[in-house]
Amino acid sequence: MSTNLPKPTLDEKDLKIAASIIRDAKVPVARIAKESNIPESTVQKRLGALIDQGIVERVIRVKDWSAAGYPLRYMIEVEINQPELSIGQGGPHGEQRTIETQEKLAEYIKDALPQKFLGSVIVQDVTILLGREHADLTVTARARDHKAIRDFVTKGLRSLRGVHSTVTAQEAWSCIDGDL
Repeated sequence: MSTNLPKPTLDEKDLKIAASIIRDAKVPVARIAKESNIPESTVQKRLGALIDQGIVERVIRVKDWSAAGYPLRYMIEVEINQPELSIGQGGPHGEQRTIETQEKLAEYIKDALPQKFLGSVIVQDVTILLGREHADLTVTARARDHKAIRDFVTKGLRSLRGVHSTVTAQEAWSCIDGDL
């Protein structure tokens, strides 16, 4: 989602607040204030403005994916069919959706495609890759079981116009998640 609004400029205090969040996304406001030598009330006000401007966000996230029912994590590399995309023929068969760019295809894979696999697969991220010979996008997904990801890849991703091929790998360990 892009807008033509000018990007806000951050002053030294905002940059100090952002740096604290970059180091530790769960940092309490009191610690930001102490580390940056900015009054706590100012930190709260500026943090609210940074959130409103879409520069930072505070979110609740799943920490134990196994307990939440999605123990498996996969990286799926997607090679796109650029000629199909360039003439606006990417996306699901039978839908009048116009998908003509990698960005729109990535957004479809991230937001719309998982709706067809509710309760079995979650797409965490889709990124555009540069410099990879056989992959244009990478999809990070969570699944309840191996069949769920197989269905997502074979009946979902590979059925999309604009997708040429996929390669799927199960992740074995992650710094963020620890044991998967």
